[in-house]
Amino acid sequence: MPLQEEGGGPMRAEKWSLLLTLAGRLADLASTYAAFALNPFAYEQNPFMRALLPAPAAALLVQLAGGFLMWLIPFLVARRPMVPRLLLLVPPLLSWLPIPNNALVALGGEGFLRLPYPSFSP
Repeated sequence: MPLQEEGGGPMRAEKWSLLLTLAGRLADLASTYAAFALNPFAYEQNPFMRALLPAPAAALLVQLAGGFLMWLIPFLVARRPMVPRLLLLVPPLLSWLPIPNNALVALGGEGFLRLPYPSFSP
């Protein structure tokens, strides 16, 4: 599998995958803060991020670093022969998954991403 597209251009699929993954992480953080603003009973289910939310700069740095690492592993694996490049769709899909969950929380619901985290009652 060549590392460059036909004609020597940049690796478009990899760049779009990274861009969409990082945008999803930013949208997750923004929708989390929006859920807090709209619903006084909203809470962050991820215990690690819960501790970082009072410091927006730290939360942003962790979200971007996590998004990059989330993208890097499939990127490195997709460069191997016989591995489908569709694997690069996984990080953006996982990255955007929390946004509808945060929208449900903002509307007063519990969201659907409760299973990965231990029980927490605010």
